[in-house]
Amino acid sequence: MDRSELLALRRQALNEKAQIDKERLDAHRKIVDLLYKDDEQSRIVRAQALGQIEKWERNHLCHPRYVVMWRQWLSMPASFAKAAILREDDLGVSMRQNSPFDQAVVALV
Repeated sequence: MDRSELLALRRQALNEKAQIDKERLDAHRKIVDLLYKDDEQSRIVRAQALGQIEKWERNHLCHPRYVVMWRQWLSMPASFAKAAILREDDLGVSMRQNSPFDQAVVALV
């Protein structure tokens, strides 16, 4: 494989990752809107996310950074939490990649 083929594969992989990151951001935009409604579904989604975080911590399933940060973000007032969860920098991307919102919640939104 020559250099141009490698570069083309790399560009393709970066484009695919960018698309996945965009889809995660879009899903989390909807999740944030759902989280800060004052209704039963919001309370269920928050409780499930916090339960997932507890499971991560109890079973050492991810780096403690995600446990700490997601707990902090979910305890913030709505406007601060929304800004944190929807960050478009490297931290925001990695946090959404390691999100406590399971596929069932993402499918709802």
